[in-house]
Amino acid sequence: PNVTFLTQLWLRALFFVCVSIQAASLYCRNQRTVRNFCTMEFMPHCGSDGVTYSNKCMFCNAYLRSRGGLRLRSLNAC
Repeated sequence: PNVTFLTQLWLRALFFVCVSIQAASLYCRNQRTVRNFCTMEFMPHCGSDGVTYSNKCMFCNAYLRSRGGLRLRSLNAC
């Protein structure tokens, strides 16, 4: 029973990581390059690095700079 539980837990974690990476790439698909200017709107995005980005543009800039390593944790402050 413990092996099965650990296997299921590991598979769920792996699935979550894959979905998170996919979700960030889809979420930022309309922003193909880092933008020099973003709007000042405040709609917080929590990144997997623990940083709260002020809006989608700022998050996607960080995502592009990370070469796809950054994931979107939530649409709230971290």
